[in-house]
Amino acid sequence: SCITLPHVMRFLLPATQREQGRIAQAMGRTAPEEAADAVEELIASLEVPHRIRDVGVDRASFPAIADATLGDIVARESPRTVTRESVIELLQAAW
Repeated sequence: SCITLPHVMRFLLPATQREQGRIAQAMGRTAPEEAADAVEELIASLEVPHRIRDVGVDRASFPAIADATLGDIVARESPRTVTRESVIELLQAAW
């Protein structure tokens, strides 16, 4: 979802420097490290929830969400290794 996108972008940055550089450039930024910030600012300007807690996600559900994520093809095909712990860290950052 758009809520977690900047957090996922930061997680994937080591493996997606070139791609995030293009995103940053398209959004008027200069460095790949700025792409997630630009996306986060765009999301903040929209009338959508900004945190996963705003859509009813409870911290107690993080382990179950992490387990389900590990079974998802997107996680399996990620350019960076996705672990249960990394998913929980992303969820905590987005909470």
